[in-house]
Amino acid sequence: PTAYAKAHGAYTSSDNTKGGAATCWWWLRSPGDYLDDAARVSNNPFHPELLRTIAAADLSSEALFSLFECLAVLVHLRKLAHPAIPLDEAEEELLFQFEHSGEWLSDDTTLVADWYWRTSAALPSH
Repeated sequence: PTAYAKAHGAYTSSDNTKGGAATCWWWLRSPGDYLDDAARVSNNPFHPELLRTIAAADLSSEALFSLFECLAVLVHLRKLAHPAIPLDEAEEELLFQFEHSGEWLSDDTTLVADWYWRTSAALPSH
């Protein structure tokens, strides 16, 4: 886990290690249901896409566009799941650009639009 995740009480497991060090769930800057549990991104196609794109270290326009979409959806989901935890300035700007660029419209029939604009149905129930 990152220093940020550790400082916020991320649970680590020695059952799953990397280089001999304990690992944890991917951390979304906010806790999940419990303060020691990261907010998980279950069944969300944007989480694995984000990780694949980062791992590929691809800086093409298409890859950067994909990263932007993934981050917008994930930050938006976190905002909806934990409305009491404020977004930071960069997260607010990310969502503003996504919502106001004209590229992603609420009536689009894309997977991105489904998860971003109609996301309350996609949120896992707690």
